[in-house]
Amino acid sequence: MSIRKLIEVLTTKPQTRRQAIRRRKLLIALLMRLVVLVVLILLLVLIITGIKSCSRRSAEKKAAEELKAKQEAMQGDVKIGFTGCMLLHSTILNSYLNSEGIYDFTEPFKYVEKYYSEPDIMCCEMEGSIAEDTIHVSGYPLFAYPDTFPGNLQSVGFDLQFLATNHVYDGKSKGLAKTLSTYKDEKIDFTGIRKKDDDKRYKIMKKNGVKIGFVDYTYGSPESFNALTVSDKDAKLINMFKEGSPDGFYSEVERQIKEMKKEGADFIVYAIHWGAEYELEPSDDQKAIAQELCNLGVDAIIGGHPHVEQPIEVLTSENGKHKMFCIYSTGNAFSNQTKGVVMDTAHCEDGVILTMDLHKDSKGKVTITDMEMIPTWVCRQVRERKSDEDEDEEKKDNEQEASLTADNEETEEEEEEQVTDELYDYHVLPLNNIKGLEKKTGIKGISKDCKASYKRTMEILGDGFKKAKKELVTAKKTKESKDSKK
Repeated sequence: MSIRKLIEVLTTKPQTRRQAIRRRKLLIALLMRLVVLVVLILLLVLIITGIKSCSRRSAEKKAAEELKAKQEAMQGDVKIGFTGCMLLHSTILNSYLNSEGIYDFTEPFKYVEKYYSEPDIMCCEMEGSIAEDTIHVSGYPLFAYPDTFPGNLQSVGFDLQFLATNHVYDGKSKGLAKTLSTYKDEKIDFTGIRKKDDDKRYKIMKKNGVKIGFVDYTYGSPESFNALTVSDKDAKLINMFKEGSPDGFYSEVERQIKEMKKEGADFIVYAIHWGAEYELEPSDDQKAIAQELCNLGVDAIIGGHPHVEQPIEVLTSENGKHKMFCIYSTGNAFSNQTKGVVMDTAHCEDGVILTMDLHKDSKGKVTITDMEMIPTWVCRQVRERKSDEDEDEEKKDNEQEASLTADNEETEEEEEEQVTDELYDYHVLPLNNIKGLEKKTGIKGISKDCKASYKRTMEILGDGFKKAKKELVTAKKTKESKDSKK
């Protein structure tokens, strides 16, 4: 029926009962169609609304998932570790030169390598310079080491080496250049010196989403640097400060912290070569410098140079908002400074491995979640000489080889002269399990010395370390504990 006809039927008054019935049916049909139309419109509105709602919820869910993923990506855990000075005295140099004329210093670290390798970033202080060549290798008083030493340290677990010490210029300008080129060429991470004046004075290392800023400084001045004069050009390449007047140093630290923070550093460590040698307590200058660095926002200070251990302290900034870990001296990790032979004290034989576990939460805040300390001791023993028969056989071989050329003859004479010197075996021993150390290493009669070294270390560092753990370590929140709070 056309719309016109429909309107005519609805507007015309029915004359008969049949017309009335027909009109009523049309009205009912029309109403039903209107109802269906309204229902369809409502359904369409609901569908459109539902689609929009689903899209909105989907977008909200996606945004929430992206935020969660971003927050999880921001989170991370990293373990950083530190130990003390690495010094190669002449006796050590002579003891680790092999028959091929190559220096290899990995053997002394075989019992402690495991602990050097555990942290994500392990650091040590390489105190010395790299010699131009093997002819210029020397120990005390001017330390110039073979170019194999940095790589040896890296191979036993060290990821970053601190080079700013009062002995870094012992090889003078050529030695400084050789030191820089060795580390660059071997791709060994370092801080404390640089190739150009405008190079960064710090090193930022990223592990597991956490960025650590490392800065290394030594006391000294260009006019008197281990009794040497540093050229103006070279002085700009070494991080140094004057202990008695450190105001300029503080300005540098403040600027460096801002730069490192801008680059995303989450935790800042300063390694400082300072203090008086062989003193078991920090000087007033050390304490004043430590306090000012705490005020500026440094998170940890790792001290070196005294060649003995000095206490651990937790410092609080003057505004009360920041706390800082400080070990004034980590002692010697490896040296020939043994009691009764070179030194009057056995404290120079003692060292420590310190580790910190850092956690970065979803908001970017970094906390120390654990700290560990393992005392170490440098064991030195006379190396067993070869039997007379072996020495005669070796001498015969050497004489035959020496007769080939005059140059070889001179070389053999030099080597023979070195063999006549007393040679030693050195081992850096971890003292976390003294009871089983003799059996593990096969070194007899060391338990008494190990116990004495452990006692010395704990007397100096023990109380401070306990306090540091109590004040600085925060338990990491687990995912379950977070979910339970939702």
